[in-house]
Amino acid sequence: MALKVVFDYIPLGHPNRPGKKLISQDARIWHGTANTSPTATDEMHRKYAGRPYVKKWNPQKNRYSFYEIDGVTPFVYGATHNYIDKDSVTIIIPHDEYAPGAGDKGLDINNGYNGQTKLAKEVFNHQQNYRTIQTELCMNDMKSWDKVLANAVEFTKLYMPQIKTDYRHFDLTGKPCPMPLVNTSIKEVDPRWLDFVKRINDAIASLNYPVNTPKIRINGEIVNGKMDVQPFIKDGRTLAPVRFIAETLGKKVVWIPEENMVDIF
Repeated sequence: MALKVVFDYIPLGHPNRPGKKLISQDARIWHGTANTSPTATDEMHRKYAGRPYVKKWNPQKNRYSFYEIDGVTPFVYGATHNYIDKDSVTIIIPHDEYAPGAGDKGLDINNGYNGQTKLAKEVFNHQQNYRTIQTELCMNDMKSWDKVLANAVEFTKLYMPQIKTDYRHFDLTGKPCPMPLVNTSIKEVDPRWLDFVKRINDAIASLNYPVNTPKIRINGEIVNGKMDVQPFIKDGRTLAPVRFIAETLGKKVVWIPEENMVDIF
């Protein structure tokens, strides 16, 4: 069964979606929700990330500020582009926009790297939220964790194959996230993480089309991997296989050679 991918963007202007454009797409960052409630699905996390808020004047800062719905508690920022559970994926922020997912400072603020890791400084200059696509792996059903990872691999192959590098939230801030892929009791990198990255790289390598091929998305699913002929760009125009697209949309396609015509009905 095809991976279910839902586009349910947080409204533009929400505290968790200011609409700032990414500088680049240098890496994928992986998070774990750490919420083991059975109801903590990708859909629920979308609702939480896009929850109601209050914007009002803050006299102490002499500007408007965001607050939680009570109007008193400062808004707690935090969202990634994608949320993946065992059944589906929900994309809540477009992949070309900033997401406030890995800007926290989990280490000593005086550690020489602004409370983050050496990697965050040297690779991203602490701009990882502006240079990455970020994904949360839902932990609401750990018995199905392998399915969550499998969905993550498939989603990456279909929606983020152009990116070459993967990091954990842990690698940038020291926060043990995603927890099932971080073992701080061993010196070497957690083998579970290494296996996950290998699965991603193997899946992308299995694609039978060049990375820069124009992608065709039908009803929320990128379908290039199912095509025997790939679309391409020529003279500024995108040319795509009409039979595959029409039949995927439930139409019939007939080639009438004597009329030199493709009949779609």
